[in-house]
Amino acid sequence: MEQVRTLYKSLESDRLEHLHPLALHGLRRGALAGLLWEDIDLDSSTPTLTIRHQRLVTEGGAVDGSATKTDAGERTLPIPSTLQAVLKRARTRSEEERLAAGSHWQGRGHVVHSEFGAPYFPTSINDFWHRALDTAGVPRVRLDYARHTAAMRLGGVPIALIAAWLGHTDSAFTQRTYAHSQDDSLRPAVEAYAKAVAGKPKRSRARKG
Repeated sequence: MEQVRTLYKSLESDRLEHLHPLALHGLRRGALAGLLWEDIDLDSSTPTLTIRHQRLVTEGGAVDGSATKTDAGERTLPIPSTLQAVLKRARTRSEEERLAAGSHWQGRGHVVHSEFGAPYFPTSINDFWHRALDTAGVPRVRLDYARHTAAMRLGGVPIALIAAWLGHTDSAFTQRTYAHSQDDSLRPAVEAYAKAVAGKPKRSRARKG
């Protein structure tokens, strides 16, 4: 998790600061590119994010659609306080950019957009991800690895709930996919197990004479 914290720190002045935490909360590339502000509720007592749109690459370019990868892909997720603060800053930046662009604004309500509001081509999301990792000085990994990180951060949560969070229809698939993890992800669990096994032995009671 140290690398995640390093990445977040380096993004504080990036206008796409919010893109990367969203990826690390389990959103696929298409959902990141297609996410709309109308699907985010930041101001209620229980902020939520609903994934129902995605932006896909086609032979004719990029298109927005309402169909997610699976039926379970359309889902509403709670927004943790840390992500809520990031998204509020992003919403403010978006409004400032809209005002600055004036009649040149091309916005259609996308959360991740250019300085003029236009949604990005989905493959650009990969480029932004790698650029952010390079800037932060952390090793390059594929964008889809961010979903793996999201699953690992949910350690201790029942696998069915992790499947629901990631939008999997089959929790067995989630189990197969995320049963393995990096050594540094497994180490804390192994150490905790070792400490439990190596706990102080109970003192035996002295027998009365």
